[in-house]
Amino acid sequence: MELAHGQTERRSKPRQPIDIHSLEDAHKLVEEIARRDVAKDPRVKAWRLAKQSTWLLLLVGGFLLFYLVSVIYEVITLV
Repeated sequence: MELAHGQTERRSKPRQPIDIHSLEDAHKLVEEIARRDVAKDPRVKAWRLAKQSTWLLLLVGGFLLFYLVSVIYEVITLV
């Protein structure tokens, strides 16, 4: 598979089939999932950065909108 310049091939770990035959198996699975440190996952970091960037952009956009509306209001009241 050819990749464009600068791209890397992502290979995920092969997943093992989940066998849940008893309540204890379900508890073990839940505990294993709870032990994962997802904060260090690069995909989670990327989505967290995207979320923070979006909120920052919305905050700046809201401030600019408020400022422009207040300036337009003052211009209208001067006439």
